[in-house]
Amino acid sequence: MRGAREFGESDVNTQRGITLIELLVALVIIVVLSAAAVLAMPDFSARRDDVAAERLAALLAMACERAMVSGRDVGVAIDASSMVFGSFVHGVFTPLPDDGAEPLRMRRLTDGVHLALRLDGRDIDLQTDETLRARIACQANGELTPFELLLERDGSPRWRITGMPSGRIERERVDAP
Repeated sequence: MRGAREFGESDVNTQRGITLIELLVALVIIVVLSAAAVLAMPDFSARRDDVAAERLAALLAMACERAMVSGRDVGVAIDASSMVFGSFVHGVFTPLPDDGAEPLRMRRLTDGVHLALRLDGRDIDLQTDETLRARIACQANGELTPFELLLERDGSPRWRITGMPSGRIERERVDAP
């Protein structure tokens, strides 16, 4: 049988290896799967901002509760990257101890996160004023210095924490999730 191919014979035109089209298809599949994986990853910086805003609001509420329970005013000194809680002794702001046992110890924000403060409708420059002084006061009678505190990441506001004169503290997201 002359025209029939015998087992083990190879066709001269059969190619071994991969073609350029096969290589390009494989690369497209890898790129698409990589893009899907990146898009599926959660944005951890946004979650950290959420937790930071929740923690700051809770600490401010705790400071106001402490003022009412103890009968002594509690102050909060704020700069662009930290909050310091303290008491007023003879009208002078004295920071609370910065040890692990004190829940109202100094709190530093994570890198890239900054605070902006607004009092009486005016923006307070927290970058240049280096003095440690109380900007917010939780009074023993339940009143609170009205304020607006913005938590910002890379210059963009993420959360607004608002203190009402009645002592109520509200937290709201100001960027699109």
